[in-house]
Amino acid sequence: MSRNLFFFFILLNISFVSAQDLDQSSIVVNYQTLMVKDTIRNRTYTDNLSLLIGSSYSLFYSEKWEALTPKYKELVLDSNPLNILVLNVGSRIVILNNYKESKLQVLESLQKNNYTYNLPNNFLNWKITNENKNLLGYNCQKAITAYGGREWTAWFTPDIPVPEGPWLFKGLPGLILEVFDSQNYFRFTAAGIEKKILPINFNDAGYIKTSKEKVNEQLYSYQSAAVRTASSYLNSPELSRNLEAAQIENIKSSMMNNFIEKNKATSKN
Repeated sequence: MSRNLFFFFILLNISFVSAQDLDQSSIVVNYQTLMVKDTIRNRTYTDNLSLLIGSSYSLFYSEKWEALTPKYKELVLDSNPLNILVLNVGSRIVILNNYKESKLQVLESLQKNNYTYNLPNNFLNWKITNENKNLLGYNCQKAITAYGGREWTAWFTPDIPVPEGPWLFKGLPGLILEVFDSQNYFRFTAAGIEKKILPINFNDAGYIKTSKEKVNEQLYSYQSAAVRTASSYLNSPELSRNLEAAQIENIKSSMMNNFIEKNKATSKN
């Protein structure tokens, strides 16, 4: 797609945004995510993620999580810490990129607590190289950065000149189609790109305003409690005899020792 056609499609859709929507997409990117959550057993986790790109905002979320019924979401966010580990139901993180204010607003749910915090949308320091390859028919260029205790490689396409990408990976002069860490534990890969009009809605009502550091501290606390609870089941004959073998294996396989941001697992700060 040429740059002129891409921008024409964006401008064409600006006038159709309804009053109740923040924006609407002109392009939708579907990403497949692969995460090695347990490096000891080499257990992997997958998710389908969507990035809706509009003229003033973009929205990034998990299709798997959004497809759940409210009742099942309530079960996942129940106070039982085992639910954090056992139920693989997609990322509970939603990210709104506000272009005019140059900020990311993040919604993150931990058990029954919902938090929101802001980050700048260009905080990553990218180094662009001269390496090129083709992805989904687009010419892509390589860039590298460091974040969360990991080294990351991204492939972006100047053919779609928006500084967008999955999760927190923003700020390059083109859409990121693939990004992965140096150990290949985490990988986001674009599976499809569509010119598609969808509403961009964002509801932070009832969310607790806080900082990313405070959320990381809470996550560390919840994960520690979950591991202790799971261990008590696995190490107690009296408790584990009431579990089916498949349930015990599910608990074992759901134990995480590998976080996308290393400081979430090693520090309360």
